[in-house]
Amino acid sequence: MNPRRRFALFYGAVLVLMAPYLSFAMYCAHRFPSEQWPRWATNLIGIWFIANFIVLILLYKVIFRRQAQVVGRKTVRLVVAITRIFVSYLLIVWSVLFLYGIQYAIKTHLPLNRAVPAGAFLLFFIGLFGYSLYRDVRSRPS
Repeated sequence: MNPRRRFALFYGAVLVLMAPYLSFAMYCAHRFPSEQWPRWATNLIGIWFIANFIVLILLYKVIFRRQAQVVGRKTVRLVVAITRIFVSYLLIVWSVLFLYGIQYAIKTHLPLNRAVPAGAFLLFFIGLFGYSLYRDVRSRPS
C-alpha cells in the first residue's frame, strides 16, 4: 500500500473516532451548566477518550507494521532523544498534577465521584507513557 494512503487511512480513522466524541463533549458543554455536569457524562467522556486512544494505537500498529523508512542514524538518534525528553516532561507534569489533585481533594473535601475518575484518567496516561519510556530505555543498546 502506498505510504500516503496509509496516512490518509489513519487520519480518516482518527476523524471517524473523534468526531462523535467531540460532538458529544460539545453537546454536554452547551447543555449542562459549568461545574454541574452529571457524573455519567464525565465518566463516559473519559472512558470514551481512553478507548479511542487505545483503538488508534492498535490501528496505527496494524497499518504501519511493515513500513520501512530510510533515515540516517543521526536523524533517528535525534528523534529518539527529543521523544524521550518530551515523554519525560509529560510524565513529570502529569505526576505533579496527580499529586496536586490528591492534595486538593484531601484539603477541600472534593467529592470522590469527581476526584477518582480524574485521578484514574491521569494514572492511565502516566502508566502508558511511563511503560513506553521504560521499554525504550531498556531496549537501548549498551
